Amino acid sequence: MILREEDIYLGLIGVVAIFFTSAVGFSMFSKKKSKVLLYFAVSWLCNGVYLLLETLAFFTLDMMVWKLAISVMSFSFLLWMVFIDYTINDGIGFKKFAIGAVYVSVILIWTWRPENTITTSPISLTSWLITIPFETIFFAMNDSFALLFGISFSYWAIKTWKESPADYRKPSGIISASGVFLVITAILVIMNDFKIIEDEEGIISGLMYVPFLLSVVSSAVIIKKYPALLHLLPYRVYRLIISSKNGANYYEYKWSEDKIDTVMLAGLLSAIGTMTKGTMEKIKTGHIKEVVLDKANFIMVNDYSPVTIGIITSKTSKDLKDSIEKFANDFVKKYYNLLYTKDGFPVDIRQEPSTVFLDADMKALVQEYFSNVPNFVMAKIAPELMENLEQPSKPAGGNAS
Repeated sequence: MILREEDIYLGLIGVVAIFFTSAVGFSMFSKKKSKVLLYFAVSWLCNGVYLLLETLAFFTLDMMVWKLAISVMSFSFLLWMVFIDYTINDGIGFKKFAIGAVYVSVILIWTWRPENTITTSPISLTSWLITIPFETIFFAMNDSFALLFGISFSYWAIKTWKESPADYRKPSGIISASGVFLVITAILVIMNDFKIIEDEEGIISGLMYVPFLLSVVSSAVIIKKYPALLHLLPYRVYRLIISSKNGANYYEYKWSEDKIDTVMLAGLLSAIGTMTKGTMEKIKTGHIKEVVLDKANFIMVNDYSPVTIGIITSKTSKDLKDSIEKFANDFVKKYYNLLYTKDGFPVDIRQEPSTVFLDADMKALVQEYFSNVPNFVMAKIAPELMENLEQPSKPAGGNAS
């Protein structure tokens, strides 16, 4: 099969759109250093390379290009599933990754068999030898990839939309619609490839690129503007608290709206930090990073004598730990002259904290390091979490590092 000239142009337009989406992801990753953004960018890059090779394969009928296209397609799908898993679970499941790796290995072994040619691809089934055109198998694999890609994208997008707070409903709804468009595109591709619908004039071939292009470009633009959409599902962050070494509450930032006794939590945070810091230093095991309660986690930074900085979250995340450490470092640098004497001794701030830690300055600092955290100010914390935070029990465990 040789593509018509207009099909080649449409394929190249699709390649440009996908590369644009990948470039957006890499641009965001260069600033935020978030793994989920890296997986997003790399998976779309592989998709773009695959579509380019697919177009060239049909145009040139070169067997090497066909094989390269299938190889990139399999890696692209594996990376995409890693991205989906990371956005939902904030990690990569070993079993899922192992299954994906086996899938990729099987496809690569089959693809690069020397007996495969443009017109034949022998498949042995016990005593039977079936010869299927390589092109037909390529169509089947390509269409399966497109359909699975669309379904997985739709699953993640719809799940994200359902969990979105009010401010993110519209953009997440557009991404959900984009996922549906991708599924529609995949179905049109399958129907066209296997002659279920007649398209002698190439009208359907052209039209099926419209939802595809809209989906790709709109997703890139929205994620660029609302990066927190990629971080909605794995965890929910409720409070940032900064307390003095004596437990006074210096500052708090809310990502949710509820009456939690922040003064009490600030004192608890400071007490835990002071107690564990001395213990950890004596046994030379470092400082505590996390306190696990029954229904919530405290992620803390107590490296700095004048303050203890912590966030209350539903689940621990490496990204959150990295963010709070960078935030704490920048906070101490910014207010060093207020937190330390000229001789380097820590001191308590005597003024009203709100006159020292100006709201606008602090919000800018929070936004710089926690821009990926969704804002649920109008949302309510789960009742069981509220009870756990208002009446904190003895920590269920602590991780020292």
